[in-house]
Amino acid sequence: MICKSAGATLEALLAAHQLGNWYPPLAQAIARAEQQPHGDEARWQAIIANLPEAPPGDISLNPTPAFTAPLTPEQKTALHKGLLALSPWRKGPFDIAGIHIDSEWRSDWKWNRLAAAADFTDKRVLDVGAGNGYYLLRALGAGAALALGIEPGRLFLAQFAALQKYFQTDQARLLPLRDTDLAPLATEAKGQGADIVLSLGVLYHRRDPLEHLKLLHNCLRPGGELYLEGLVLDGEEDKVLIPQPRYAGM
Repeated sequence: MICKSAGATLEALLAAHQLGNWYPPLAQAIARAEQQPHGDEARWQAIIANLPEAPPGDISLNPTPAFTAPLTPEQKTALHKGLLALSPWRKGPFDIAGIHIDSEWRSDWKWNRLAAAADFTDKRVLDVGAGNGYYLLRALGAGAALALGIEPGRLFLAQFAALQKYFQTDQARLLPLRDTDLAPLATEAKGQGADIVLSLGVLYHRRDPLEHLKLLHNCLRPGGELYLEGLVLDGEEDKVLIPQPRYAGM
């Protein structure tokens, strides 16, 4: 599912944030992804289309991404049914018109640790493995100028599209891409790039963790910051765990 916005096109948005050189390789990767739709795509699109339209409401991205608007009991029932049909919600929590999405992971706890270390004010943020976009919304709430995420999981993109029906945050975009789709940015960025790159809980899922780190580095502007979460090995030596073929099912 390709998440589109009623606002600026991706090309215009990237150009406005001095990332215009990113657009051609990203557009090519998105076109490839569109040629391989998920088998449940039509069902998810129907669920999102049937979510109730809400009157203008209040949007808050901190401390919980929340959309507040008066809905009729019938609308709240339809909203609850639709959001539940998009389960599992791994990242969260969210609050949509009084419907609390109690996610599997307490992403707000991780965000609190991250926000204590990073300054997102006016920053261009790239979240690799962004899931349903929870950290994109939190980054905007912390003052980020642009929050761009990539995520290959189509259900998570569908969840983001459902959230955007209410949040409509034009400065947050989620693209159906993998980290390997970022490889061309090394040559296209030409000294530009994200101010902050997030890779939270992704490194240990990659077949080649060192290559993942190189891809992240290529997306950073000179002097940019990478926030990386992974497994930790006890010991004094510098080690990188590259098990063959799997470790703990990862």
